[in-house]
Amino acid sequence: MILDVFNAVTGVLVGLANPPPILAAQCFLGPEFIRQEAAPPRIVWVPTREGIPAPRKTQQGAAPFAPRPLKSRDVGVDIHIWQLDYPTTEALWQSLEQAVHQTMVGAYDLEGASWDGVASLTRSGRVLTAHYRFLIPLVDVSSTTAIVTAVPLTTQMLSP
Repeated sequence: MILDVFNAVTGVLVGLANPPPILAAQCFLGPEFIRQEAAPPRIVWVPTREGIPAPRKTQQGAAPFAPRPLKSRDVGVDIHIWQLDYPTTEALWQSLEQAVHQTMVGAYDLEGASWDGVASLTRSGRVLTAHYRFLIPLVDVSSTTAIVTAVPLTTQMLSP
């Protein structure tokens, strides 16, 4: 799910300490947050397109997708990165790209970017819209029958 990708990337992004502009960045998912009047820095994810491509490799068993993938969804997302000026916007984008790369490990493409495309966000600061494509597996959740959460450790060997 795109929400899983958003939460995983945002979690990594918050954990990054360098550069400092990311520490105060608010992250949102959905087009309704584009028009919201607020101060930078902000990151707004807007899913834009969806497809089921011919069979491709997906992230098998990697976080945040542990069950077996059946097919891959090809999800386009425009990520609007809003910051005070060009250098801080680029620094925030660099941190976002690092978080996406750490989270999705080869299951994404960056298709380009454009500057100041969303007029309502540019009243204060600069906006870069990065065009990402994520491969998100449709998973077989029915194959999970049990999850081992704990195994007792013992120093004794048991024999039949």
